[in-house]
Amino acid sequence: MKRPSRPTPLMIATGTLDPLVLWGGGRIAGNRGESRSVADTVAWWVGANNASAQVRGTVQLPERDPNDGCTIEPREHAAGAGGAPVVAYTMNGGGHNLPSAQYATPDTWPVRRCIGPVCRDLEGPGLAWEFLSSHRR
Repeated sequence: MKRPSRPTPLMIATGTLDPLVLWGGGRIAGNRGESRSVADTVAWWVGANNASAQVRGTVQLPERDPNDGCTIEPREHAAGAGGAPVVAYTMNGGGHNLPSAQYATPDTWPVRRCIGPVCRDLEGPGLAWEFLSSHRR
């Protein structure tokens, strides 16, 4: 994969039960190709962004919806000299969707079959905006 021409602040949110971007990598069902593991993807971006390989504290975020079967853990790799940060949110038990209670995807059998379980413990749109607005160029 080609590195960006300059370090790029990056936020990644991935679900451990995502049927489209497989957590551990591998062949995607329906002959849709292959995906790299999340760990390999994060490591690649940490290197491309000259970010710290050390994670700056890992905590589980508050459980806002105990019925969704999902918990969220952020891992921040701070920017090194001349680099950019990489922040990875692991949605343990989540699928291929933006976490949200306010803009929730219906938690139905077809949705779970296509994109996996829906996580409602965090407002993904607000989190994305907060990240993007704090890294303007």
